[in-house]
Amino acid sequence: MFYCRLVSYGLMLFVSIQTIVAVEKEKKTDLLIVFDCSRHMSEKFESSTRLEVARFAVEQTLDKATESASWGLNVGLRVFGDQSAAEKRDCEDTRLAAAIEWLDPITLKGVLDGLKSRGLCTVGRAMTNCEQDFQRMPSLTHRNAAIIVLSSRDDCNSDLAASLKSLKQNKLSPDSIAVLGIHLDAKTATDLKVILDSLNIPFTNAQNKDEVSEGFNRLFNQFAAIAAPPG
Repeated sequence: MFYCRLVSYGLMLFVSIQTIVAVEKEKKTDLLIVFDCSRHMSEKFESSTRLEVARFAVEQTLDKATESASWGLNVGLRVFGDQSAAEKRDCEDTRLAAAIEWLDPITLKGVLDGLKSRGLCTVGRAMTNCEQDFQRMPSLTHRNAAIIVLSSRDDCNSDLAASLKSLKQNKLSPDSIAVLGIHLDAKTATDLKVILDSLNIPFTNAQNKDEVSEGFNRLFNQFAAIAAPPG
């Protein structure tokens, strides 16, 4: 009797381990980069512009993405403020520039290189539209994550808190969203932090080129970690 129980427990343990391994092998991440292309990104930042510094940071991270980091990782790009001139007051100015697909640095860099800063900061509308960009729901084996690159407050007075809350609750995995500010002014940074703290969303306001690169690289690798193959 004791021997039968021992064999039974052994089989149960084996099955449990095999299940865990199978789950680990199936883990995937859908990561959406939400990128500010508003007129504010054309402002001077060190020896360059905010847009050029932020674009370099994203492209540099994509270049460094190793085989282990890209395993099971899908990346997309939503931009806002790049289509209409600010004078047109287009508060719907956001688009999915690259659908969430298997990580392809060359394609994503091509899209990034073509971006120009033009219009209003419509981050609230972008957050609302993000919900339709994620085709799969979060699960034990699937993470949905978002990194928001932002240079200004919303020019259209959108309810950013409500949009972020809805996105976080409906489409994102727990602890899978963060905001990277690109040299935001003190008041904007303070007001934004109040909103983000109320939603438990991490926020970094990068003050120089190195902080932008390090901040984006850290967030990218953090959210991509679930997609690394089991070691």
